[in-house]
Amino acid sequence: MFFGCFLGFSQTAKTIEDLHKLYIQERNINLAKAQQYAEQAVELHTTEKNDSLYAISNYYLTEVLTRQGAIPEAVSSAETAVNYAKKSSNVKLTCLSYMALSKVNGYQGVFTEGLEHLEHAIQLEKKLGDAELLHKIHNRKGVLFERTKNKDKAINILKKSLLNPQFTNVDNIASTYHTLGGAYETIDKDSSVYFFEKALKTLSDSPNDYLKGVIHYNLGDVFIQLRKNTKGLEELKISEALSKKVSHNRGLYSINAAYAVYYHNQESYKKAIKKYLEALNLYSKYVDDSQRAHLYYLLSEALYFDQQYQEGFIYQDKYIDLKDSLFTVEKSKTFERLQTEYEVEKKNDQITHLQEKQLLETKQRKLILGVGGLVLAVLLLFVFIYRYRSKSQKIIREKEQQLFLQEKEQLQQSEKIKRIEGYIEGEEKEKNRIAMELHDGIGGQLAGIQHFVTTLPKNSDTGVLQQNITSVSKEVRLLSHSLSSSFSEMQPFTHLLHTLQSRYQNHFELQVHLYPEEEIKNLENAQKVFLYRSIQELVNNIYKHADASTIDLSLTISEEIVLVIEDDGRGFDIKNTPKGIGLQNIKEKTAYVKGEVLIDSKLGEGTTVIIKIPK
Repeated sequence: MFFGCFLGFSQTAKTIEDLHKLYIQERNINLAKAQQYAEQAVELHTTEKNDSLYAISNYYLTEVLTRQGAIPEAVSSAETAVNYAKKSSNVKLTCLSYMALSKVNGYQGVFTEGLEHLEHAIQLEKKLGDAELLHKIHNRKGVLFERTKNKDKAINILKKSLLNPQFTNVDNIASTYHTLGGAYETIDKDSSVYFFEKALKTLSDSPNDYLKGVIHYNLGDVFIQLRKNTKGLEELKISEALSKKVSHNRGLYSINAAYAVYYHNQESYKKAIKKYLEALNLYSKYVDDSQRAHLYYLLSEALYFDQQYQEGFIYQDKYIDLKDSLFTVEKSKTFERLQTEYEVEKKNDQITHLQEKQLLETKQRKLILGVGGLVLAVLLLFVFIYRYRSKSQKIIREKEQQLFLQEKEQLQQSEKIKRIEGYIEGEEKEKNRIAMELHDGIGGQLAGIQHFVTTLPKNSDTGVLQQNITSVSKEVRLLSHSLSSSFSEMQPFTHLLHTLQSRYQNHFELQVHLYPEEEIKNLENAQKVFLYRSIQELVNNIYKHADASTIDLSLTISEEIVLVIEDDGRGFDIKNTPKGIGLQNIKEKTAYVKGEVLIDSKLGEGTTVIIKIPK
């Protein structure tokens, strides 16, 4: 292990190492103790300034906090681990820390950052050649692909991992089977059961009770979905026992929630209510507000059907309060502001009343002073009104200036959009004109030449000439079709991509992955033409500049439309390479449809371009 090779530390440093060893002993069998040891190791850094030890401590703390659902704290620990691992120049530790940060990103739902941090880990692993690390990276990549709806990629990389003879770590192999089970859950539940059971069989001699508990829970959930309720409840019972044993509180929340939902669907409302309350009262602090709100809603429904209307309304209110938490916070701030204003006004009224009383008493004794005070008060009032009016006019002028700037910005944006629309329209017209010239002009001339050649005496030369003319005619026809927007609109998207593959088949291999194909077939014409033009431009750039042998094209539709094009070409320095017209055109067109373009390239390692547009 990387933490056992440091020599010459003080007594405190040795104590930190001892805490690391204790953490490793407990990490898979008692999360509460493991968290305690990791936190103590982090705290000891205040007396022993050692970057490697501090990075290890934060890496361990990230691992246990992630398992317990403390995601914001896990993010902070992971970022600290990365920073101090880099400072210590420990390559393996830096690789592990980036992987931990990538995992936390997955729980946050920020998958782009997760893939970026995983890419850092991949580059570091290449320097080490560590098979166990590489296996962990493959598993993490499989999870990220599965969660971003790239199930085919996830299944492919995970199955390849199972065939690699260098990957021998039992826990890693079990994790691979477990992730495969999750990937197949919405495709083929029987396959999902098979892989979950394979994962448990792999762990039969392993002390990793944490992972066993997680797998038993997922297996039980799938059995219940298959209406094999007896088996499902047995698996949940095993998972519950293991989760309690290892103090996996977030897992216990999910297990009790699963029990409750099962009883709810069986209309055993009293049992469901008991499990809902157990999940909420004992473990809800280990999950986020959305999960907690969902259970409030289900509990209120179960209480309603059990005729516990008053309790049902209480949890319905909790659900509404939690769902509107941001609004509630704002409402509380407004209430506090109004209450403060009321208290100030009340105090001012009391002061005014006291002043009036004193004025009356003074008037009785000294009328002149009273009149003088009144005049002074009137003057002060005029000053106040004048200052208030000046301040109001200043605010009005500032608001008018802000409104003017906003209108100016909107006008500039509108003009920019018109320029882009004009450019796109002009570009399409020019492409259609060229396509017509190619098809009707050059294509017609080639057809005439071909007809003339057929009248010549047949020999080897005329045969070769006729083949060449046929090949050129086919190339001209493909080029004219690719340029014509009307052709692009009429043809299915898959046919357009097949045309593109045919055009470049002698230059490189273009691999295409579409998911889900049914939705891609139903793309709107504007979306289809935009995506096809973007693919054309990018593939042509690769052909001209990249010297690539393989291009991997992936198009997925979920919450948004995501196009990813990766090549294995020479790559380029993004910062120091002048921006080409092609990429700039793609960026402007993508911005016009309210999308974004991400480019990642390294010299000698190829280029990845990601285009995201609204669905």
